[in-house]
Amino acid sequence: MRLFRVISKTIWDQTQQLGYVSRCGNDHKLDCVHLNVEEAVLFIANKYFVYAEAR
Repeated sequence: MRLFRVISKTIWDQTQQLGYVSRCGNDHKLDCVHLNVEEAVLFIANKYFVYAEAR
């Protein structure tokens, strides 16, 4: 099973510089890292992100 992390373009750019994906606010709040199965990626992206964040 492959797991995915859905992040904004801004976080992706930051990841390229840092070399790792930083934890988001919900990750800290719940003390976990949110990952998704491939079938959930589009749903999560549409629910929590706007198109402008993909540019």
